Amino acid sequence: MKSRISDGIVILFLVGVIATSFIYAGKIGISLSQAHARPDVRADGKINTLIVSVCSLRRDLLSEYGHQGPEVMPNLERFFRESSIVFSNLFNGIPWISIIAFFDRFFPELEDRGYIVPGPFTEYPYVRIPLNKSRQAYEFRDTNDSNWEKNYRGDLRWVKDSFPLHPNRPFTLVVHVKYMHYPLIDFFNPDSEWDHYLNDEEKARLNEYLKNPSIYYSKLPFLLMMTSDPLYALAHPAVRAQNPGDDAATKTRLLGLVTNERFIQEWKASPDYEVDLRILKKVYAANARYMDAKIIGPLLDLFGDERLKSNTAILFTGDHGEAHMERDKLTHATSAFDDALAVPAAVLLPGDSGRPRRVKEQVHMHTLADFMRDVAVGTATTENWEEKLAELHEDVFLMRDCANSLHAVRFKNRYKYILDWASGRRSLYDLETDPEERNDIAATAPDKAAELEALYWANLPRFKWIPLWRCAPWDANSVSF
Repeated sequence: MKSRISDGIVILFLVGVIATSFIYAGKIGISLSQAHARPDVRADGKINTLIVSVCSLRRDLLSEYGHQGPEVMPNLERFFRESSIVFSNLFNGIPWISIIAFFDRFFPELEDRGYIVPGPFTEYPYVRIPLNKSRQAYEFRDTNDSNWEKNYRGDLRWVKDSFPLHPNRPFTLVVHVKYMHYPLIDFFNPDSEWDHYLNDEEKARLNEYLKNPSIYYSKLPFLLMMTSDPLYALAHPAVRAQNPGDDAATKTRLLGLVTNERFIQEWKASPDYEVDLRILKKVYAANARYMDAKIIGPLLDLFGDERLKSNTAILFTGDHGEAHMERDKLTHATSAFDDALAVPAAVLLPGDSGRPRRVKEQVHMHTLADFMRDVAVGTATTENWEEKLAELHEDVFLMRDCANSLHAVRFKNRYKYILDWASGRRSLYDLETDPEERNDIAATAPDKAAELEALYWANLPRFKWIPLWRCAPWDANSVSF
């Protein structure tokens, strides 16, 4: 009886998936046919809007944010040089989501206004490159999506092919590129040159680690960053001692050990840790080099379409920062410091030329999304963009980690206040004199700390609308001051 019930559930699930696929296909077909049927609307001055977001991109790979030496991403460097607006101090206080989480609330309005291009599997204009493998078909439901983050070609081709389908109407499209997310070793693309910056000794060392996980188990966070393979977690004696299961869900959870404090400290204390960290940074930079050449360069150039270039506003942005062991933190979502929160961003408005204007005030990601809505509907232009941004300016915004164990306030590019609720520690940093947030002045400036503490609670209601995806709710782990 149980077997028949299980079989019935699977059949119903599959029928639902097939039906949903036909519904989405129908919506896409209708939208594409409407694109050809509508008259030309460009006479009224409407433009296209393309938002390109990149996961896990450190801004210090760009000269605009301090990079020195040979360019790692020449196409992106050129885009920043030619942009209309560069954001010098953009932050995402929710450092595990991207701009789509802030922008998708505008999709119904944009649809009503006639700005719509469907995504490949959704009715709204959002494309993830690549699409989550686990959502593509029932048989992939237990797939570790991280193993597919480098598999960009199919969905990038879809974006390229979609542009010519909309010659007679403006469109808005959000593209989120996952290529920079770990695993850093590109197993998909033979031309990736993920080891481009490594010398022979570094290549040999990394190969030795990969071949002998049981010997080099102390390198666990490093090897998970390289491979996103639970094999390296299961090779650790402390992990094996917990008798983890062999199911897909357990193996996926093991990948979370990349941010585990115990294993990070063990790696940091292991022999040749500094060499390991240098290898990680070099492979990361090689990822950026390849992404720039194969994905970001063509996207920002609109695949060479001169007509599109003349009437398309383009935003390039990251989604959050990425920690490379600053303050013993790795990746993102576990830190309230700027290393994991700072985001590169620049906007190119059609018809604009000259040197980019820099917005030096602190800007939160949701404010950037608001501004791009104004660009999309034509209320922010080259003539009034400074006024529109000023309308959205915020002196105070909040930051937190995924677990909601860190609460933080950033104030006027001048102060950062952080509360670690587990320990009760309160930290205060003067960003003007201490931009790297190394000198905690909470004990010597208690009044200022108390002022920012009050600002956190006063401004919390303004930020609770932000979706948290799979992280702790805003009110979880709350702390009573």
